[in-house]
Amino acid sequence: MSAELKIDDRCHYTYADGRRCRMLRTNHDPSLCSQHLRQQLQPQPDPGAVAAELLGLIEDFSTATAINKALGRLFAMVAGDRIPPRNAALLVYICQLLLNTLPAMENEVTTAKGYPGWEHVLRRALHNLRSAKSPGLGDEALKRVIEAHDDAERTAG
Repeated sequence: MSAELKIDDRCHYTYADGRRCRMLRTNHDPSLCSQHLRQQLQPQPDPGAVAAELLGLIEDFSTATAINKALGRLFAMVAGDRIPPRNAALLVYICQLLLNTLPAMENEVTTAKGYPGWEHVLRRALHNLRSAKSPGLGDEALKRVIEAHDDAERTAG
């Protein structure tokens, strides 16, 4: 019977792999330990707002400058504890993939339109980065993030 009491005194948090937390419940909550209670009470940032802040006015990722701006914002958000380091690592990896595809993008455009075509793509992308009036990818990405989040909630629920 004492073994049952010890199990019931444990935190009821279950990890993604099905294991249960081994910490004792806190006196302030009937089912969670202090760590998981703190996590539950901590306000979670709105994914849409985080995406909008991260992407800003970036129209596309066809230049190293655009990717650099996104990485700079990502750095600031991680430093400000607005994005978990694990998520940031994934985004950094995606940025690395984007950077690796830039030479292939240049090759495609120069093959199809010549080097002046590539210069046009670069000038347009850099102009859009500097333009404060451009709605850019931020709004489109924000819509996609919200739609994906809503879809994930519908399939989970």
